[in-house]
Amino acid sequence: DSSVARKQVTRVLEQMGVEYTTANDGKQAYDQLKAWLDEGRDVENWLALIISDVEMPRMDGYSLTKAIREHPQLNHLHVILHTSLSGVFNKSMVEKVGANDFLPKWEPDTLAMMVQDHLRQHAEERQVQS
Repeated sequence: DSSVARKQVTRVLEQMGVEYTTANDGKQAYDQLKAWLDEGRDVENWLALIISDVEMPRMDGYSLTKAIREHPQLNHLHVILHTSLSGVFNKSMVEKVGANDFLPKWEPDTLAMMVQDHLRQHAEERQVQS
């Protein structure tokens, strides 16, 4: 994730009062997810969603989403892909890798609505499970 894109996303999450963890790129994010699994965390229940930039070094957002979908303990995570580079979005790739939502250009209000909607849904699902 570029530092500018990461700051844009964290600013929205902070304004919403949402707790978050950041990663510098897709590989670091995926390694963190696996580390949490190794610690015994139920990541799909504990983590409400992942927001990833498409453009990242080492492992881009498409590859990160694909890796998440292929992992049996992570494949139900809600993934939102976005790009800070307008017009570089490949909708067919978003669908192919299995992202739940995508933001084709930087729109903080739209991201906030997506996050709020999914947080509400995640909370309801957790209540049903308990």
